[in-house]
Amino acid sequence: MPKLTRLLVSVRSVFEAEICRRLGVDWIDLKEPSAGSLGAPAMSTALAVSAYLEDFPHRSVALGELVNLDLATAKTLANLFPVAKVGLSQLGGSNRWRQQLDTLSETIQSDLVPVIYADWKDCQSPSPKAVLDWACSKPSRFVLIDTFQKDGRGLLDHFSVAQLEEFVGNANDSCVGVVLAGSLKLNNVAQLSHIPCAAIAIRGAACQNGRDNAIDELLVRQWVNSGSWSQSNKQSA
Repeated sequence: MPKLTRLLVSVRSVFEAEICRRLGVDWIDLKEPSAGSLGAPAMSTALAVSAYLEDFPHRSVALGELVNLDLATAKTLANLFPVAKVGLSQLGGSNRWRQQLDTLSETIQSDLVPVIYADWKDCQSPSPKAVLDWACSKPSRFVLIDTFQKDGRGLLDHFSVAQLEEFVGNANDSCVGVVLAGSLKLNNVAQLSHIPCAAIAIRGAACQNGRDNAIDELLVRQWVNSGSWSQSNKQSA
C-alpha cells in the first residue's frame, strides 16, 4: 500500500472502538450497520464514542442518506466528529442534491464527505463523476466509494482496478482523497495495493457472519497486520 493509505474500520459502540484503537486501526468510523450502508448511529452512542475518541486523530461518523436527513439532528451528530459522511441515494434524478450538499456543508463544522455509490444506477444516486466534481469544487478533503446494496457484490464487482486507479488519480490531482469501501475482503488488499487511496474501509470483513454482528478482534488484527498502513504506533498483534 502507498504509505499514506490508512485502514478504516466502522464501529457501532465504544466496545468496538476500544478494540480497533488497541489494535492500531488508523481511522475509526462510527455508524449503525443495521440502518443501511450509511446508517446513522443513535445520538447516545455517538456521544459516548466521540467522548472515548476525543483525542484520536482520525475519526468520522455516518449521517445517513441526504434524502432523509433532518438538518438539526445531522448538525448535532456531525459536530461530534471532525469528518461526517452522507449518502446520496435517490437523488440522481435532478441537480438539487448539489444545493442540499452545499447547505449541509455550510451548516456543520466537520468536513463533509459525500458518498459515491459504486452501484449508483441501482440506488438512483448521482454518478461518480458528478459527486467528485462537487467535492473538487469545495474544500472537501475526501470522497468515499461504497456499495449501497449489501447483496454479496463488492466494490470490484462494479469497478475494475484500472477504473479505480484512474478515478483516484483524478481525485488526487484535485487534492481530494478517496476512501475505498464496499464489501472488501482481505485478498482485495493486494489487488488495490498500487492505488494511492486515502484509506481502505471495512465493516463486514471485520465481523463474524456479517456486518450486523459484532466486530471480531482476530479479524481486525488480521487486517491491521495485512498492509503497510500509515499508522506508526501499532501494537504488536
